[in-house]
Amino acid sequence: MSTVFGGPVVKAAAFSYGVRKALGNRAAERPPARPEPPARRALRQASGKGRR
Repeated sequence: MSTVFGGPVVKAAAFSYGVRKALGNRAAERPPARPEPPARRALRQASGKGRR
């Protein structure tokens, strides 16, 4: 029973993993849409908020 369902499930999981990786690599190659103004960046860094 596990061989009947196991094969297709593994293939579907591998396919979805490949699609996610491909889309993730495409998004990483794109430059940001709008650069953040230096004043806003400095203000955010001084306040300690933002991504780390």
